[in-house]
Amino acid sequence: LINLYNSFNSKKDSLVTYNIGIHAEYTTSQKEVDLISSVLHELKAPFYCHISETKKEVDECYAKRGISPVEYFANNGCFDFGGGGFHCIYFNENDMKIFKEKNLSIVVNSGSNLKLGSGICPIEKYANFGLNISLGTDGPASNNSLNIFKEINLADSLIKILNKSAKSLPSYDLLKMATVNAAKTMNLNDCDILEIGKFADIIMIDLKNPSLQPLNNIIDNIVYSGNVDIIKLTMINGEIKYFNGSFFIFEDIDLVYKSVDNIAERIDNEIKQ
Repeated sequence: LINLYNSFNSKKDSLVTYNIGIHAEYTTSQKEVDLISSVLHELKAPFYCHISETKKEVDECYAKRGISPVEYFANNGCFDFGGGGFHCIYFNENDMKIFKEKNLSIVVNSGSNLKLGSGICPIEKYANFGLNISLGTDGPASNNSLNIFKEINLADSLIKILNKSAKSLPSYDLLKMATVNAAKTMNLNDCDILEIGKFADIIMIDLKNPSLQPLNNIIDNIVYSGNVDIIKLTMINGEIKYFNGSFFIFEDIDLVYKSVDNIAERIDNEIKQ
């Protein structure tokens, strides 16, 4: 595992990085956690996992171990070199203290949490506690969408419902969670802001798009009215990968879609068997 980690992350000119993680406490044995912890300490690497996603998960961890999932991983040394957790809906005061002391990040997955009926992440409470919060999708299997604009809008709407206040979370904070905070979560310190010496990762937004009119406040417009159709251009490390409906990924898009269909068909057949 150590050799694989070093090999994958040492490839020159690669924009893909790898981190060590597991799915969750309830799908991992103590032996596996011990192994992961030893590897993390050898590499001094961050650790990521789904954690405190459902009340059932937390209750069963207390019944089995007498502690929360956050305490369990912390006690096993998994968070000694940073990292973070996905979902993080059911944190107690001690869980938040551990995340703050270990400099861990929270990834909120509102779309997935709604689809699975998991609950609402108390974002504002965590933000007021001083935790780094970012937004994610949890992937298509539990969300059916990789639309970050959807996640921004859901996070905003849900926290207002949870707190019963329209003043919860300024739009500027939500936009940071989708950008700067997200880069910090994944240790992408060369991609967090536009600055000399960092990767030229940018998107160009069409401010003439009807959904952004009238343009009273750009940040408010993006957070409350933005969607994928306002994106005109995507640049990664100075290279244009998307512009005005066309992709420049040096792959035949039709072949990519066909490959996806074949994979979906294979999975469907395996499930039926």
